[in-house]
Amino acid sequence: MADANCKLDDDDEMRRKDLGAIEAHAMQLSEQFDAVEIICTRDNGKKNGTVHVSSGVGNWYARYGAVRAWLKSEENRMGGE
Repeated sequence: MADANCKLDDDDEMRRKDLGAIEAHAMQLSEQFDAVEIICTRDNGKKNGTVHVSSGVGNWYARYGAVRAWLKSEENRMGGE
């Protein structure tokens, strides 16, 4: 979190909004699920690519395991390693 005396630039402000949005949805989903991990990307409107934002609630090991299992499944589906 930025220092209260420090002015956020536009990128910091957008990141704060992005993080707030996914944290709210993670909390809502946690009412039904034990562990929630949300990973989002969006174009940053500049030539240097995308912004990555992630957040989760619940058991960190369960979230980590679910993400690894999903990644392995996707890599296998794509013919990767």
